[in-house]
Parts: sequence; structure tokens; C-alpha cells
Amino acid sequence: MAVIGLLDVSYALPGGWTLFQGVTFRVPSGNHAALVGANGIGKTTLLHVIAGLEPTAGGTIYVDGRVGFVRRFVARPGDRTSVRERA
Repeated sequence: MAVIGLLDVSYALPGGWTLFQGVTFRVPSGNHAALVGANGIGKTTLLHVIAGLEPTAGGTIYVDGRVGFVRRFVARPGDRTSVRERA
């Protein structure tokens, strides 16, 4: 059984330009995975899609459980709140 599974997932940017399409993979229970690729290829957007923060243009996403997501920039300049306090 997969904890995360994607089948033919695509994402289109506003204006219609397709950032990625045909993304299919699964991460079985008890396994780890990494997204590796060039800058601007859509790694962060794909994570947003899996976490439900962005809509897909097509395809199916299956998540068995809860998806946690920590934004890249969690603080503002001068903010002294720790990441733990934000959780």
C-alpha cells in the first residue's frame, strides 16, 4: 500500500502554461523519497499540490494519512518567533 501515490498529475500555471504533466509515482509505506531536479522545474509546486495547497490540472493524488508542510520562508525580518512556536 502506498502512503503517497500520484497518477498522471499535471499542473498549469495561471495563463495556461503547463509546468508539469504525466507525473506518476508512489511512495510505499515505510519508504522515503526525494524530489531532485533543476531550479524552476516544479519541485516545490508539486509538493504544494500533494499537500492540497494548489489545484491540479488533472490526474489523481492519493495520500494515506496527513501531509505536513513547512513553508520555505516562515519568518519575517525582525521576527523572533521560533519554528517550534509556529507549529
